[in-house]
Amino acid sequence: MLGDHQDACVAEQEIRRLLSEMDRPDPEVAFAAGRLVERERARRADRRTRWRAAMTEVDEHAKTVLP
Repeated sequence: MLGDHQDACVAEQEIRRLLSEMDRPDPEVAFAAGRLVERERARRADRRTRWRAAMTEVDEHAKTVLP
C-alpha cells in the first residue's frame, strides 16, 4: 500500500520533470502528461484512503498470531 503511494508520487514528479525539460512540448504530449498526472494523483489518494484500513487489518491479524 505504501509502496504504491510512493510510486504514484515519484511517477508524478518524473512526468512533470520530463515535461519541463522539453523546449516546446507538443500539445498532445502535454495533454497526455496531464492525464497521467491525474491518474497518479487518483492512485495516491486511493492508497491514502485504504492505508488505515490495511494497517488495522494487519494489527488485528498480529494479535491472533503473536503472543
